Amino acid sequence: MEQIACLKEKLKRYEEVLVEIERLVFCHPQIPVSVRAAIQELIIIKAGINPPPSGN
Repeated sequence: MEQIACLKEKLKRYEEVLVEIERLVFCHPQIPVSVRAAIQELIIIKAGINPPPSGN
């Protein structure tokens, strides 16, 4: 049970960090859109999230 609690705490910290990254990177218009898109793509790949289908 202790291992599960540790993993839950670790997951909570990762979620907090992702929220902070979003706040810092995606909300600053001075950062080029291409850089924000590249960071978002890397986060999606690392998290194993399936991105929504693109309109291409």
